[in-house]
Amino acid sequence: MLKKGSTVSFRIPKHTDEKLLNYLNTLKQEQGRNFSSVLAANLLKSLEDGLTQRERKVITLPIPSTLTQDECDWLNHPQNIEILIKFIVQAFNKNVDIPYTALSEQHIERINTTDNAKAVSSVSKNFIFSQMLK
Repeated sequence: MLKKGSTVSFRIPKHTDEKLLNYLNTLKQEQGRNFSSVLAANLLKSLEDGLTQRERKVITLPIPSTLTQDECDWLNHPQNIEILIKFIVQAFNKNVDIPYTALSEQHIERINTTDNAKAVSSVSKNFIFSQMLK
């Protein structure tokens, strides 16, 4: 039976992707003696995320690589996540017309910002108004 502080060892599977192996080797060089602690923390975080996904409905959305770290931190704030969830639910329930845009970096520059700004503005106004009514 595993307990806190127990030792767990495993072999790297033969079919492990080279990109992942390179990452692990870099991490090992950077962390030195702390490598196993960092690896254990990452493993436990991954397992915890897996349990969370089983307990509730979760989706993963890719975000543009052009976002700054501050923007990523803003997206990860629990209050902002709740606002985004409510926004998405309202978009589905109210059949709000949101234009589809590809999120690949090649397409981001081609997006007609005027049309998107109008759509986002319309959705935002409806969302904010409905939140005020609650």
